[in-house]
Amino acid sequence: MHSHFITFNKFHKITISPRKHIHHLSEKTNTFMPVGWQIILINEGSLTSTLNMLENEEMKINVVQKKYRVSNKKEKKVRAIWMENSIYSKLMFAKSLWTLTYVNENEYQLELKKPLGTSFIQSEIDIYKSVCEIYYGYCKYLEKKMNYKGPIWGRKCIIHYENKNLITIQEFFSPGILNAFHKNS
Repeated sequence: MHSHFITFNKFHKITISPRKHIHHLSEKTNTFMPVGWQIILINEGSLTSTLNMLENEEMKINVVQKKYRVSNKKEKKVRAIWMENSIYSKLMFAKSLWTLTYVNENEYQLELKKPLGTSFIQSEIDIYKSVCEIYYGYCKYLEKKMNYKGPIWGRKCIIHYENKNLITIQEFFSPGILNAFHKNS
């Protein structure tokens, strides 16, 4: 099974944990998923806030793709970003699909150059994020960009606004993200 994203690159999944199994992962994954990965993958809070705290610096966003499209009479926005630290190490690739019918980005001043969580917090928009899938697999494009050879972790999340699915996000994490857990120890 693969996921298609930015410029037709394929992510080849080795394993997928669907939504119904995610809340039980922490009990079963201690043997093959380090605690750092559990904190990143299962966390339904602001990933950017977590990384800012762990890295002790503000994460940078590099927008690599943005486009609008209309599907089933709903306007949608696609955005792809790299999240980087101050030395431009790529920590995460994320692709998001926004359903603009439910929230006016100008009204709430959601900024494309900022992390989603930061924009929602600053705009005081009440949202809820749920993790739908966690996966582990390979992608040559991501391996090259992350300067890493081997499997990587990823997840799919949905941001809900007023009980509607507002944004679907796919995130793929560099193994270098775990270095943040060792910086302050």
